[in-house]
Amino acid sequence: MIKNWTVSYIAGVALLGTVIFFLYAPGANGPFVFDDFSNIVESHAVLESPHSAEQFIANAFSGNAGPLKRPIAVASFIANVQLFGSSPYSFKWLNIIIHWLCSMALGLFCFAFLRYRYDLTRSVFFTSLLAALLFAIHPLNLTSVLYVVQRMTSLACLFMLLALYCQMQFYRQPIEASRKPFYWLLGYGGFFVLGMFSKENTLVLPLVSLLIDRVWVAGVSQVQRAACSTLGRLFRFGLVAYALIALCYALFKVGGGDVDFPSRPFTMYGRLFTESEVLIGYLRLLLIPEISQYALYHDDQVVRTSAFDPVVLASLVGISCLVFIAFLAKRKLPMITMAVFWFFAAHSIESTFIGLELVHEHRNYFPSIGFYIAIAFGIVSLLKARNASRKGAVVVVALVAIAYLGTVTYQRAYEWRSMQSLLLTEVERHPLSPRANLDAGAYFADRMNSTGQAVPSNDDYKAAEYFLNRASIVPQGGVAGWSHLIILRQDVGLYPEPLLLSSLKQKLSSGKGRPYDWRAFVDILICQTKGNCELKSDDLSELVASALGNPDLSRTHKSAIAGAASGVALKFNSLEMALFYAYTAYQYRPDDRQNIVNFAYLLLLSGKEEEEPEVFEKLRQLSLTKQELSGFKELSEENRF
Repeated sequence: MIKNWTVSYIAGVALLGTVIFFLYAPGANGPFVFDDFSNIVESHAVLESPHSAEQFIANAFSGNAGPLKRPIAVASFIANVQLFGSSPYSFKWLNIIIHWLCSMALGLFCFAFLRYRYDLTRSVFFTSLLAALLFAIHPLNLTSVLYVVQRMTSLACLFMLLALYCQMQFYRQPIEASRKPFYWLLGYGGFFVLGMFSKENTLVLPLVSLLIDRVWVAGVSQVQRAACSTLGRLFRFGLVAYALIALCYALFKVGGGDVDFPSRPFTMYGRLFTESEVLIGYLRLLLIPEISQYALYHDDQVVRTSAFDPVVLASLVGISCLVFIAFLAKRKLPMITMAVFWFFAAHSIESTFIGLELVHEHRNYFPSIGFYIAIAFGIVSLLKARNASRKGAVVVVALVAIAYLGTVTYQRAYEWRSMQSLLLTEVERHPLSPRANLDAGAYFADRMNSTGQAVPSNDDYKAAEYFLNRASIVPQGGVAGWSHLIILRQDVGLYPEPLLLSSLKQKLSSGKGRPYDWRAFVDILICQTKGNCELKSDDLSELVASALGNPDLSRTHKSAIAGAASGVALKFNSLEMALFYAYTAYQYRPDDRQNIVNFAYLLLLSGKEEEEPEVFEKLRQLSLTKQELSGFKELSEENRF
């Protein structure tokens, strides 16, 4: 028995902190990436200084990353800027600290989890510490730490672990205790709410809680504990009811038809088929950590469109076998049951029928926890063997595995030390990733332009051209690659070749593509409006017509393209075409603020305001900026606006 538990806890916390800070320190100097820009770098709400508590709260609720706005995470971004500045360095270090807190919370939960079945012994303590250490150093968790915006994921995980700790403490309370059980349940609810306002995948928490209740708690007779009280039965009933409602909703969504995701190149059923392969891939990344398989981007994942695809069938058979084995192990090896069902329950939001991107490593931050606990439990159990040689072999294997995990994580963190290092690593390991190639091409193009040497002989130009060409021709690539190639040609004073224009035209005319494809095409139009690009009006008109004639393209993207085309037409002094495109954008999204303002302005400019009175009714209901008001007043003799 460990005599001084306080010293042991402090030593464990210090060990976790030291290891985490050492492994992740190289990556703290790295850049913002991907969704960091839209959620942090380009967010006025995050960067501006709030002048009051009311404004701080309003800014925190201004996020657009999820239906609940994720105000806890956004508030942490705002506080980060106000206290430490807006450099990625401070953001990443705070993420590293949160990862440390998550590791400690995992150890705390694991300790309470094991104490429900076992006495307070050295084995319980070391199992909890080892589980926390595996979580802390596993390379699969790196993007949840160094990819700054995934603080949303790590905060949600932190609150879910604390909620589960409250659940275990509630179960362990004596049934005659006065109000303590109720306070632990209150804590569970509070952490659940905090998790929901950090990231909505916290919705999986009650499913994991039900799993713990049915597999871990129900297998032990604890008549004198709160788990068997009236309050415990009510809590359990709530978990069951939640699970049934979630199941009915899922069946309703899946059985409701072949739901089309307007902004994704796959349907709901296509996503379900593909996610079977993705889940197997996640397990491989978790249990067989090979550094060449890890990446920020996995958009080279092939979309599976049939349940009879051999890959889908093999994946479904593998998942079914794993679930069946876990079910059989419930009585004798409940830890295996916990690990497997925890993994799939925690993936039930992000890896099923919701129209998210197909693959992201950070989605395993919470789902993988059951495996860390099970592996740690297995290692410590083997160390109880009386055979000294067997015990020694277990120690050696465990130390080698820990050293290997730490080495891979350190190497990945080192690769994240700079934008160039990260991007070159990404395209080396995932050469078919459109986004990795796009980012690499954009990086070298920006570097070329920043030096003032935008000429075809520049090495940065050649590198940018190489990666953008790859982004265009890879299986999942297309519009974005061709679009950025056209802008790159214009940067160095070259007119795009007819083959390049025709290739883009063909890609624009069919397929849904991905959101960044259509943003990239809009970038061409914006470049033309600003005068940085000088494409012929006929070429631009044909490209825009191809996009607007695409039957698969969403109304949102068509609206954005038509709106940008309106600005280009106005620059070419073609008021009628500008009005036509503004009208087209308005037809696709009649309630969009920018569409209303642009269409109304052009109607006034062309003297046709009487033809669309409802547009001006909508305009009067908007709160216009000073610049917008000034523009309208110059056009209107009546000064109505």
